[in-house]
Amino acid sequence: MREEDVIKAAVKALRLPKEIKAVDYLFSDDSTGQPAVWVKLHVAEDNNPSATKVRQLSDLRKAVAKSILSAEVSRWPYVRLVADRA
Repeated sequence: MREEDVIKAAVKALRLPKEIKAVDYLFSDDSTGQPAVWVKLHVAEDNNPSATKVRQLSDLRKAVAKSILSAEVSRWPYVRLVADRA
């Protein structure tokens, strides 16, 4: 299986919550020249999120990175939350 497919499967295995509207991947080298993957988790824009929501999304971002690292791939994960306007 290609490394890109392994990474996507690792993220999909997390069963992302309904707040995540889409996931985008960019496979490239980072600024140090090392292989990396940028994962964008798209959420609906919320100008006043609760502390609970912020914590849950932050925990999710960390879980995505951990899942990718656990897949033992050569790419370093950079995970971002992206707020999309409705």
